[in-house]
Amino acid sequence: MIINSKLRPVSALLALAGVALIWSRVVAGQVPPHGWLSLMMIAMALCVVHAVGWQCRKRWELWLFAPPLPWLLWGLAASVML
Repeated sequence: MIINSKLRPVSALLALAGVALIWSRVVAGQVPPHGWLSLMMIAMALCVVHAVGWQCRKRWELWLFAPPLPWLLWGLAASVML
C-alpha cells in the first residue's frame, strides 16, 4: 500500500523544521529537555520515512508511518520545547 504522495513534502518540511528548531536552541545555549528532544527526534525520523515514500506491507507500518502520528508527535514536542 502506497502512502499518499501529496503529503510527503509536508513531512519533509517538518523534519527540516525540527532540525532548525533543535539547532537554534543548541546554538543559543538552551539545550532542550532530553525527554522532549527524544520525542522530537522520533517524530522527525517518522516524518523522513514518510517523506521518502516507504511502501507499507503490514497494517502496523501503515498506522506508524501515516502522517497524523508523526505530525502529532512533532507538534507536541515542539510546543513544549518552544
